Amino acid sequence: MGFVDREFREFECSNDLKDHIKTHKINKRLIWSRGHSIENYFFEISTLRKAFNDYLVSSFYQEAFEIFESKFEHTLRIACALSLAGLSEDLLKPIANSVNWQCIDITSTSLKIDLEEWGKILNKRQKLDRFRIQKLFNKFEVYLNMTNQCDIETSRWLSHGHIGFNFMFVVYSKCLYITASDLSDPRKNPSQEAEKVNQYKDTRFRTVANAWVRNQSVEFQGDNLNDFPIKCFWMLINDFQ
Repeated sequence: MGFVDREFREFECSNDLKDHIKTHKINKRLIWSRGHSIENYFFEISTLRKAFNDYLVSSFYQEAFEIFESKFEHTLRIACALSLAGLSEDLLKPIANSVNWQCIDITSTSLKIDLEEWGKILNKRQKLDRFRIQKLFNKFEVYLNMTNQCDIETSRWLSHGHIGFNFMFVVYSKCLYITASDLSDPRKNPSQEAEKVNQYKDTRFRTVANAWVRNQSVEFQGDNLNDFPIKCFWMLINDFQ
């Protein structure tokens, strides 16, 4: 049995964003992941609630996560737009870790990327010239408009797994910064609170994966079978019978 990343296959990314499969594609004993890659399974609020709480200890967790949850759909749509812009301009690798929490602007009604700040990072760290950066920004704006028009599930599964995964932590960092700033606790430095998220990068995937597995065992319902690689498990079980 084989389980492979779907990547961008069988998604339509031209005039409208569409998922032509909306399930796991199976060809004999080869199964595609439901979305771009394994990280996309983790893009659900109940999993991330457990994962962020496990990932680091912060006295601002509750308030920060409430902000994150209120901006979760914005986060998914922007992550998808970043992915498609990077794909279009052949810049997936350079942009994968290029957005940091200082680039994020959050208000009561919106979540945005500060393109000026992002551009400085792309120029300094990735050595992109102004022309390539502007082309990337133009594509990002086009795809952001498209992700804002499509259903949220398409944005979730179409997003590049690695880019989306990193972006979740970036936005959560900003939420910690905002919470620490708003509560005006003199014992806490808001920037240091946000930077805590970067202290344990090597454990991120394992922490979120564990939270996802626990989440499935507690909340697994018949109506989400499409989003869970259940057929892989049935194949494995049959192999041992």
